[in-house]
Amino acid sequence: MKTEPGTGPLLFAVLVPHRNAVFALEQFRQRLFALGLDGAFSFPAAALLARLSRPLTGAELKEAAAELRRRLGGKKITAVLSSLSTVYFPQDKIRFFGPRIDIPPLPLPKSAVIARRGKPLLAPAVLGPEEPARAAKKTAEAPPPELSFRAAALSNLAVYPSETGETDYSYTWELGRLYWLPKPAR
Repeated sequence: MKTEPGTGPLLFAVLVPHRNAVFALEQFRQRLFALGLDGAFSFPAAALLARLSRPLTGAELKEAAAELRRRLGGKKITAVLSSLSTVYFPQDKIRFFGPRIDIPPLPLPKSAVIARRGKPLLAPAVLGPEEPARAAKKTAEAPPPELSFRAAALSNLAVYPSETGETDYSYTWELGRLYWLPKPAR
């Protein structure tokens, strides 16, 4: 991702799993890194929901969290283990890689959404321009873990290119306040 000075960060709406699910995600990312995917730790343990033009307000995130819980009911959020894939945002020249999660489409304010790319990717790695084909081959050796969780939150995420390190993989990020999905009705 190459951004010009003063253009600001890339903004995303993300779903953040509860910390109880993060351990398995971190182990998966360690395996990806060991297989040679340098960007395995370039992104937080979160699922990309949409690329945004502006951060969502607290009220918008709270409403979306309640709606997602309503649509999920008591179901858990699960990683679709057979669907490791790549999501590319061409305007930003950034590629993400990871397992898809199975959640219903989430209504987010059209005024804020720039792009969505199918089902969200959970805990994606950032890939360099030549890596998508190689990533698919490499991860046959490291399939994603069994993942399912009920507790999750929605948040804004700002991603900045790091001034140190490899430009295709080095990013810093700021995760906004977490808006937890309400507990499922019993």
